[in-house]
Order: sequence, then C-alpha cells, then structure tokens
Amino acid sequence: MGETVSKFAIADVGALKLNDIVGGDGRNSGTIFIGGKIASLSVERFVIGGDGEGSGSVFAGLDAGLAGDLGAVTIGVSLQGGEGASSGTISSTGKIAGVTIGASNLPDVLRVKGGAGDWSGAVFS
Repeated sequence: MGETVSKFAIADVGALKLNDIVGGDGRNSGTIFIGGKIASLSVERFVIGGDGEGSGSVFAGLDAGLAGDLGAVTIGVSLQGGEGASSGTISSTGKIAGVTIGASNLPDVLRVKGGAGDWSGAVFS
C-alpha cells in the first residue's frame, strides 16, 4: 500500500501552481483539500487518479462556513481518472470560473479520460 499524502487548508487560498497531481493506492492520496476558495489552479501537465478513492484530486469548499468558489482551472495535458471512485477529479462546492484542459491540437479523448472508478476523471461544481 502506498503512503497517503494529502494537504488540507482551512481557509481561502491564492493561486495554486503545480507540476502534476498524482493519486496512489491510499484513500485521498495525492489530494489537496481547501476549506474555502481557490483563486486559481494551474497544473503544468497531468491530474491522474489512482487506486484509492478520491486520490489525485482537488476539493474546494469543504468548510460549510466558507464559499467554495474556484477560479480559472488550467491543466496542461490531461485529466485522467483511476481505479478509485472519484479519483482524478476537480471539485468545488461553489462556482468554477472556467476550465481549460490540454492543448487545442490534442484530441478530446486524450484530454479527459475516465477510469474504472465511479465518477473518476471529472470536474464537479
């Protein structure tokens, strides 16, 4: 089993800039939890879910007292679900300003791909 590594902030955060978000075997491994808003999310290459439920994901608005809006989301190459339910997801309890995934010259099938897990490889608001 892989080590579960997740990050949690109980407030609004500014811009998040990452190279990749990659889930593992553990539940919520490689996942970022934010209590409130995320100003923007930029992932240079991949968001990839793993075998663990909720792995390789970003969740905004987990604190009931804070709005969960998410600014512009940019993923450079692709969003891919994994074996775990809700793996490889971008999720907000509020509004999402916009989502751009992959270069325009890539076929859609290479930009967003679901996995074996229910609700994997998805964007929710």
